[in-house]
Amino acid sequence: MTVRLVAALVAVLAVSGCSAEPDPNAVAAAKCHLPLSQHLGLTAEQRLSTGQVAVRDLGEGRREVSGPFSVTPGGRVGGFVCVVAPDAGDKLRGLRVESLRVE
Repeated sequence: MTVRLVAALVAVLAVSGCSAEPDPNAVAAAKCHLPLSQHLGLTAEQRLSTGQVAVRDLGEGRREVSGPFSVTPGGRVGGFVCVVAPDAGDKLRGLRVESLRVE
């Protein structure tokens, strides 16, 4: 799953013109993907799709990511809300997941 996250981030950077600074909304969304997968208890055979997500700036570097998800095979469908906050200790994205709610 980590490879897919990195590939998604690279794709976002390519579309945005490979600017020096990645889109903070895309970075926040990517940070929520792995904890959501872990929360759902996905096996190696299952695939998580989050489709279109909404990202809301909460101030002070915090962002709320929300949207639908689906899991295949298995057909599980639902929604999630994930809040990320700045974390200098995270060398890859500089964020930590503050909360995750799955509906």
